[in-house]
Amino acid sequence: MKLRLKISSAVLENHKNTIVFFFLTLTATLFPLVLGVLWAVVRDKWDGLEPFYNSGEFYIYSAALLGPSCYIFYTYKKKNYDRLSLLFLLSSLVALFASILYAFLIVDKTQFSRSVLTPSSYVILGYTILVYYYAHLTDRIKRVDIGAEERIDIDEMKNQLGGN
Repeated sequence: MKLRLKISSAVLENHKNTIVFFFLTLTATLFPLVLGVLWAVVRDKWDGLEPFYNSGEFYIYSAALLGPSCYIFYTYKKKNYDRLSLLFLLSSLVALFASILYAFLIVDKTQFSRSVLTPSSYVILGYTILVYYYAHLTDRIKRVDIGAEERIDIDEMKNQLGGN
């Protein structure tokens, strides 16, 4: 029972630390969007998020957030077909898709379908934020686990040598 409590408290600690870092970096990355929303609200010109995703900002932010996520997944992959490798590949494809949609929006603004723009903007940005969080959690867990594994190895060596 104690082991479960330690694991759950370690998991909670990882999530707590990840959430703090995640919100700080997400706010910094999305600062122009956050500032634009705040400015629209303060100036009493709030028309919803439509002006922001109409200009393709959600696509740009999605691609920008997936870059560091892809790096983390690639760094910690063990094989070319493990879970993190698949997330790396999927995230890369979503970033590419977001970039292509942004290019279409900029080049063919008048012919870009609103039925594609609205849902794809929200889905891609939502997916990106979840993946971005998971990437930071993965990074934190991998760094913490490496230290824990080294301490276990050191303790085992001490025990074998007859130390405390």
